[in-house]
Amino acid sequence: MIAPHSGYRGSHVFASNGRYAFDYHGYTQIDRFLDHYFKKMNRLFPGWSADVIVLDVSPTSEEFCTAYNHRMPDKFFKDPRPRANAYVRRFKFPDDT
Repeated sequence: MIAPHSGYRGSHVFASNGRYAFDYHGYTQIDRFLDHYFKKMNRLFPGWSADVIVLDVSPTSEEFCTAYNHRMPDKFFKDPRPRANAYVRRFKFPDDT
């Protein structure tokens, strides 16, 4: 999770295996992903800075949602998890071989 420092917005949750990040764009090498995200946010919000946090709880858990002021999946129109799973399946994992 990208967590902006106090006074800034732009948090972003993404999945990663340590080599690739996955978000709504699909798979990107983690270094390229973070570099792009930080540059983009600094263009929008000069001085923007953030920490990258490795989550130890599911982003769909009550603990996460409470800590980061997010909605629980049951607070969305229908259950978003099946749509999210279908979306992820549309992307092919990068083949480095």
